[in-house]
Amino acid sequence: MQAIWVRTAALAAACLCSVAWPSAQQPSQPPPANAVIAGRVVDSADDKPIQGVTVALAGGAPGAVGRAGNVGRIVMTDSQGRFVFVGLTAGRYQILPQRSGYAALAAGTLRPIELAAEQKLMDLAVRLHRLASISGTVTDDNGDPVVGMGVIASRRTIQNGQVVVLPTNESRTDDRGAYRIANLATGDYVVCACRRDQMPVDGVLLTTLAGNPAQLMGLASRALKVGADAASIESARTFAPAFHPSGASMSRATHITLGDGDERTSIDIQVATVRSARISGSVIGAPGSVHSSSIRLRLAGEMPDSTPVIEPMLVQPDGRFDFVGVPAGSYVINVAMTSTPLGVVGPSGAALQLIGRGAMAPPPPPPPPAPPGGEVVSVLWGQASVVVGDADVTGVSVALRPAARVTVKFELPPMPPPAPNQPPVVRFVQLVPLRFESRGLPALGRLDRDGTTYVIGGVAPGRYGLFVNSALRMEKVTLRGDDVTDVPIEIGEEDISDLVVKLVPTTPTRVTGTVTGNFADTTALLFPADRRYWAEPAAARRWFLSAPVSRAGTFAADLAVPGDYLVIVLPDEQAVDWQIQARLETLAARAQKVTIAAGETKAIEVKR
Repeated sequence: MQAIWVRTAALAAACLCSVAWPSAQQPSQPPPANAVIAGRVVDSADDKPIQGVTVALAGGAPGAVGRAGNVGRIVMTDSQGRFVFVGLTAGRYQILPQRSGYAALAAGTLRPIELAAEQKLMDLAVRLHRLASISGTVTDDNGDPVVGMGVIASRRTIQNGQVVVLPTNESRTDDRGAYRIANLATGDYVVCACRRDQMPVDGVLLTTLAGNPAQLMGLASRALKVGADAASIESARTFAPAFHPSGASMSRATHITLGDGDERTSIDIQVATVRSARISGSVIGAPGSVHSSSIRLRLAGEMPDSTPVIEPMLVQPDGRFDFVGVPAGSYVINVAMTSTPLGVVGPSGAALQLIGRGAMAPPPPPPPPAPPGGEVVSVLWGQASVVVGDADVTGVSVALRPAARVTVKFELPPMPPPAPNQPPVVRFVQLVPLRFESRGLPALGRLDRDGTTYVIGGVAPGRYGLFVNSALRMEKVTLRGDDVTDVPIEIGEEDISDLVVKLVPTTPTRVTGTVTGNFADTTALLFPADRRYWAEPAAARRWFLSAPVSRAGTFAADLAVPGDYLVIVLPDEQAVDWQIQARLETLAARAQKVTIAAGETKAIEVKR
């Protein structure tokens, strides 16, 4: 059967090549379109074929797009997991598979295919990983099921050189307190019952009030007139966030390791019923009306992106805010908004969502990017720490202050005058937060008219990496005369006006490699030999690269900066979560060193 299918594919390719294009439509001779890519999609765990996978083909030869149809082809795998693309020109292609319940390992599945003219690639194997799931029940301290509780699965990963735990997927408990979170990739997870409905009443009363919608609507309507006191129910109770099995913080959570296709059951969570408190206060120093989208409450002490935010129940345009149903704990209130007065004319918050969004002021639109030479919109921010115990917390003040404004000055090489409508040499500049505590402000920037200065407004205190998108190469960065090239930049509350970036002409710098030994399904990793850059790789991300190894055992990488590199080739599944100092130390012991000068193309041999 396999031989028949292969001959059919070859015959189809031969037939397509015999088609003559009318000379009026194709004045020049098109490249030969008789190459073939064929293969099978299989499960990575057992190599069994997967039927019904949508396989897209991207890429092709320059100039062949729209002529031989090399871009955008889509087929479906048959019962044996087979697919075929015929009538292809020589070029560089990628296979993009997709099917519900499966995921591709990007380093391997997206490996480019270099197809020669008339080549018949008939044995391509595409491996997909079956996604996993976690299920269990959520009960209270009396053993009763908790209905409507949001349960979040967060995956451990590496980001900006840090170990972080990021929400991946979630589910909500049914009337039995049961939940199931599907479509999870392999890795280590923690599971938290911590997503509450943003309502002006606590979750314990949800079932009772749901039976009487009029009562619930009445609470929300009264909140518009008198504030959160309308929802202050005597002896109100709520559920404290809990991590499997019953930990009150992520540090006490039991980690769950998932492999391909795992279905982990009985991941049960017990939540404690506690008194709910109210947090109320005011935003001080707002330039105009305040909207609920500008105010967020988070647990303190946890990774900021690992737990959901608590939205305010009600925010008045004059800055008064109310949070309700808040369990005991330590929290941080964050406020961020632009200095441009907003056109908010009414209250906003979760309470208004209960009676229809028509009663709620819409969130303000983001300010447009400043044109070259235009004024950068300033950003105001404020933060307040709150400890919630047995009593409500009132009178909280969050004072807004201007976030730092950073001015980047460029030293440019001699260049001819730009042509009309030519894009600027510097397209944009980013300050990438290296700690999650610095995130959340809408940093805005603009380039001056002569292209030598870039101003960024809205930078919160913290450590940042500098990224410059330019047709030139960033050679050196100084701050107050100190060399800060590819290392973290400390920004406080004061404006910075002496950050200088030297740009030089870009010369193509490239490393090509040949892998000896077993190179199937492998990826080459390149990272700096200088250990100064290992602690916070996000600041030196120009130095960290990965390149898939081809079916012929070769790889290539274009380098943004010349210098001394370490190179190692790993299996695809190991070439993930590697940009962290401890892992780099281990890899360095087995890697080989290569020095690459500016403008050089160096060929190396890497042993496996």
